[in-house]
Order: sequence, then C-alpha cells, then structure tokens
Amino acid sequence: VSRYGFQIEDTGHMYIVRTPSRIQIQWLHSSGLMILETSKASKAQGRGLCGICDGDAANDLTLKDGSVIGEARDPAPFLDSWQIASSLTSEGQARFRPDSCATADCSPCLRMVSNLTFSACHRFVSPESFCELWIQDTQYVQQPCVALTAYVAMCLKFHVCIEWRRSDYCPFLCSSDSTYQACVAVCEPPETCQDGLLGPLDPEQCQALAEGCVCSEGTILHRRHSALCIPEDKCACTDSAGVPRALGETWNSSLSGCCQHRCQAPDTIVPVHRDCPGPRPESCPRFGEVVLLQPTEDPCCLGSVCVCNQTLCEGLAPTCRPGHRLLTHFQEDSCCPGYSCECDPDQCEPALVPSCRQDQVLLAGRLGASCCTSYSCACGECPAPIPDCQEGEVLTVQENSTELCCPLYQCVCESSRCPHAQCGLGTSLVEVWSPDRCCPYKSCECDCDAIPVPRCHLWEKSQLDEAFMGSEENVCGCAKYECVKAPVCLSRELGVMQPGQTVVELSADGVCHTSRCTDVLDPLTSFYQINTTSVLCDVHCEANQEYEHPRDLAACCGSCRNVSCLFTFPNGTTSLFLPGASWIADCARHHCGGTPLGAVLVRSPISCPPLNETECAKVGGSVVPSLEGCCRTCKEDGRSCKKVTIRMTIRKNDCRSNTPVNLVSCDGRCPSASIYNHNINTYARFCKCCREVGLQRRSVQLFCATNATWVPYTVQEPTDCACQWS
Repeated sequence: VSRYGFQIEDTGHMYIVRTPSRIQIQWLHSSGLMILETSKASKAQGRGLCGICDGDAANDLTLKDGSVIGEARDPAPFLDSWQIASSLTSEGQARFRPDSCATADCSPCLRMVSNLTFSACHRFVSPESFCELWIQDTQYVQQPCVALTAYVAMCLKFHVCIEWRRSDYCPFLCSSDSTYQACVAVCEPPETCQDGLLGPLDPEQCQALAEGCVCSEGTILHRRHSALCIPEDKCACTDSAGVPRALGETWNSSLSGCCQHRCQAPDTIVPVHRDCPGPRPESCPRFGEVVLLQPTEDPCCLGSVCVCNQTLCEGLAPTCRPGHRLLTHFQEDSCCPGYSCECDPDQCEPALVPSCRQDQVLLAGRLGASCCTSYSCACGECPAPIPDCQEGEVLTVQENSTELCCPLYQCVCESSRCPHAQCGLGTSLVEVWSPDRCCPYKSCECDCDAIPVPRCHLWEKSQLDEAFMGSEENVCGCAKYECVKAPVCLSRELGVMQPGQTVVELSADGVCHTSRCTDVLDPLTSFYQINTTSVLCDVHCEANQEYEHPRDLAACCGSCRNVSCLFTFPNGTTSLFLPGASWIADCARHHCGGTPLGAVLVRSPISCPPLNETECAKVGGSVVPSLEGCCRTCKEDGRSCKKVTIRMTIRKNDCRSNTPVNLVSCDGRCPSASIYNHNINTYARFCKCCREVGLQRRSVQLFCATNATWVPYTVQEPTDCACQWS
C-alpha cells in the first residue's frame, strides 16, 4: 500500500512502513515492538509519535508546534497533537509513570530479568537499563509477561534467541493449525498462497528476529495478513467470505443452500446450476401476459404460470367525440382490450335550418366524421359564361360581386405577361403600342452597334469574323470581331513572350537555362516555338566557400563566397573555422571574421605576460612553457600550504564513530632560508610553518557499546591554512 509518500508492506510476521523522511519502521505482529531505522545514505530525522532521532531523549516528546513536554508530565497532549483530523483522540489511562529506579523499587524487575534464562542478552540489554523502562510503564509493572515479552523483543533485535515461555508460564497462544517458535526470521516472508508478490527484504535494512506462530508441517499461510494455515491444495480459490477452497470443491454460497459455486480452475469460480424438473417458459404466448414464478415441491426449484398484467397494455380508453359511443373488444392473441368509437344518432341535437338567398339552394348532409346531419346553403348553376381574355390580360372579379354565387368577371391587362421577342446579331427590338391591344406589336430592325466588341487575352488579337460576315445571319451587313491567337510564344512557366525575346533561368543544381521565342509556328498549339538551351555553371568552390547565385537576372552563373576560414597548421593539417572562431598557431593569434564580402582570416602576434623567475622559485614553483610553447609561466608543484582532508575513526573511552570521519588538517611546504649578513658576520636563518589561521567546532556522533547509546563529541577543525612564523 502506498499513499502520501508512505509505503506499507505486510511480510506475514510484521508491518514494514517506509516514510518520506527515509525512516523505516518494523512493527512486529507478535510483540507489537516497533524498530526504527534510518538510511545510512541520507541524514534522515524523524518527527512525530516516534520522537526526534538525534540521540537526545529529552526532546522526544516534541509537540507539532515545536514545544517539548517534560518527562514527568502526562504524554496524552503529545499523542493528541500528532493526530490527523479524521482520527480519534487518545483515551484511557496513561501508561507513563514519572518514576525511576532511584525513586521506586526496581528489585522485582531485576530479579525477574536477571534470571539465568536471559543471561545471554545481558551484555546487549542490561537489566538495569531495562528496569528503568519497566518502572515507568504501568502495564510492565502489573503484567510481568508483557514486560518479559518486551525484554525478549529487545534481545531478538541483537539476534539473541531465548526460549523462555512454558505452557504454564506466559504461554504464547497459537491456533490449532500453527505452532509457536521462539525465534522467527521476520525478514524472510513465510510461504503463502501468494508467493512471488513480496520477495526477501534487503538484508542491510532488515535483520530482526521475533517470536511468532508458524504453520505446521504440510500447511502454508493463506494470506500474509491473516493467520490461517491451510494445505497447499486449498490455495486454488478463495470464496466471497474469504474461505480457501481446493480445485474442484463445491460449496453453498447462500443460507438456503440453493446457490452453489465450484472452484473450476485456479482463481476461477463458477456458479453451479441445479437440475430442476421440466423446462420453464421464458415468455408467454399472449401480449400483456407475464411469467409468474410459484413454489413447487422442491424448495430450490420454482414453477411458472402466465397471468395477464393489464399494466403492460398500451394506452388508455379513448374519449369519444360528441355524437359517438365507446366500444370495447378483445382478440385471441392479446389479453389487452381494444377500443373504438362509433356514431350514436341518439345523441345528436336538433339541427338549425338556415334561410338561403335567391341565388342559393339548400343542401343537407354530414360534415367530416360527424354522425349528425347539418344544413347549408350552396350556389346553383350560373347563366352567363366566363369571358375569354386576350394575350397579356388576366381574368378578375368585380369587387361588388364577390359574395354572389355568380360574380361579374372582367379582363385586366398586365404588360408583364406579354411574350418576349429575341432578335439576332446586328438588330434591335422595336415595339409599337395599340389602344385595342394589351401587348404591343414587336419587330427587329438593323442596329450594328448592338454587336459587342470582345476583350482579348494577352496571347490573342482582334480581327473581323469572316464567317459571320458571309453568313445569312448577318442580314444587316454588320462588322463583327473575334479573338484569335496572336503570333507569340506561350509557356506555362514563362508566360507570353514576343518573337526574339529571351529569358534566363538558373536552377538549384547550377544549370543555367536560356529560353528564346522563335518565329517558327508550332502546328499543334498554333503558337511560336520556344528554343531552350542549358549551360552548366562549372564553378568549383573551395572547402571554405559556397556557391552564390548571380544577382543580375540576365547573368547565367554566380561566384564562390567564403563562408569559413581555411587554415593550414605547421604540421601540415588543414582545418575549417567558422566566423567568430579564434585559435593560436605558430605563436600568433588567428581570428576568422565575418564581413559583407565573406569570411576573412586575421592574424595578430601573441604578447607574453611578464614572468619573475625568482618569485616563482620562492613559492616552490617551476617555469614551464604556456600558450603552445610561445610563452613561459610559473607552475606550482601543488605542495604549497593548504587544507587537506584525512579520514580517521574517532575513539573516546568505549565510544567510537561507526564509520571513518573526514577531518580537515593543514599540510604543505612553506619558505625557509639561511642568508649571510655581513653586518653581523654570520648567517640569518628564518623558517615559516604550515599552520591553521582559525579554528571552528564540529560535532560528531559516537556510539557507546556499554549502554548502546549515541553521544555527541566535539572536535576542532581549521577554517583556513597559511605559512606563518612559528
């Protein structure tokens, strides 16, 4: 299980909790003992219910706000401060008692722990240190078995195995399918039905022993989180109640025993169907019927019968219109009734007979789906015929006669209804109106200006349409022009070219194409032909150059342009340098500069820095060449006075550091000389030592084997080193 950065695993003997602060907690199932370990590769420091892991017991009861509860106070506020919002606060009597062996009697504890049975553990967990914990815990004082369980759990941490329980003294209760063992390797997961899900733990992180119950021979754990030991063949399946089942086993999965399941294959459970007598219909023959289950002589088998359920019938009885009555009828293939409405003359009210005009007649009949007779007035046959209208006229009714059975008609002229006339090229339409006609007389007269003049394309020219001039259509002898192909060259890429025109193109592969429009006619296209010649621009550029196309469109080939600098070193090798690069060769600086005309190589001599060979010798250095042998410089031998790191193990009495500690020291050469002084007629001698400039304190944790505790130890380290007078 992993959540909020915590990882929790159940090995079968204990819970392993890995925290985000790199602290590992081992919570043993048998004794409830918790073992806290930190990673050696990180400086992990825990906080919370487990205290602060810094070797100082005085700050272990640190609240969430940073305040510390004293050892003599009730730890309940400490427990409550670390509760999360969704959990309960601590309740009950506190187990902590502010006592010690100096203020209370620890002799019962000493007699109990000093027993010869526990002597092998005394050098790891002394009776005196354990009794200090015993007197502070109410449960330990009141229940000796609980106290001895805690003591043995501490011994098992040091791999000291003690067999101290008896059937009549602090027995360890195990189920009937498991046996008690005094020492169990909790880091080796026991064999379960789910082997392979969790392998052996890291031996560097987990080497603990614990008391526990192990499965008897021939059985294994069902699950790591349960204490159920079963034969291995029971691992095939696990039912819904968590009970293990063997392959092929069948069991009741309901209280009545009518529902059964079987383990068909590993991790595969299938239902077992009972064989009930007689087939049971799944549907009924008539619409609206449903299958109703009913008990039979066998309580696990049900019979069926078809019953009518009119709630499944579609719709309700309709409401009939006035003058109709509702009829109900049934069909053989449905138990739902059908409805229909039929006429009922007895429900009709007396009809009103209207009074008709002189030009109308009285009619009697039924309107639509009505069952009742109704009366109305209708028009008879009109004596006057309807007039025939001329071309362009429309038949209308006079306003004052629209309500009469025989209205008065008249013809009204609408010029938009007159037919349209179409005249040929070179003529135009002429209309003559007459007061006796709705539409005018139309005729076509000559009009050469009505012929449109065409707009030709660039590759076309305008000329007289000879075919139209000699046709019968040209009754007026008008001139008509048309667009024909002009004497030009036409290309999809180059467009329209006049004869003699030349276009130059340079392709990406360096080939120059020259296209020239000739005066030779192409019979397929009726345009002049285009002659194209190609010339390869055979311009060879150096390694530091690239080909540049000509800027003049009329030019064919381009030229080479420097894009980098080509340099030959004294040893004969050649290299390319991009603009902006600088290097040293032949005791000169070279720079590849970029200009509008291309890359240019610039050379400048090297200026060597001043060198004092005497000062170089004083500091223990030596003169060596630099800048590729063009100059000389002073190089120290690395033995000058400076800080160095030494790894050593610190020991203080019986306490020592677990691993070697890196300590800083001063080491190196310092100047010394013996110079003759003629004023005193002797040699003047001086000597400087490599020593510390300042000191700083540093704390190191030491482990004391006597009481198995960590104590801080302070050492001094130099902050810096220099050559000074001794």
